Amino acid sequence: MFKFKRRQVEVISLQIFERKCIGCERCVDRCHHKVLGMVYKDNRSYATVEYRDRCKGCGGCTWECPTDAIELITV
Repeated sequence: MFKFKRRQVEVISLQIFERKCIGCERCVDRCHHKVLGMVYKDNRSYATVEYRDRCKGCGGCTWECPTDAIELITV
């Protein structure tokens, strides 16, 4: 049995630009580490970073976002 080692990355920054987010929840559903959550306020919804320390830097959330509202910077 082969085990593949994933490259370790350090997450420098993870942020969601509230004004660009359309609240589709695709990023929240995609994140296996439950880093992201949703805010429902004033007849609007948007994603937010809830547990940044859980982020592994895979980039799945950024690929899912249709409006490029997520910025992930890794080393």
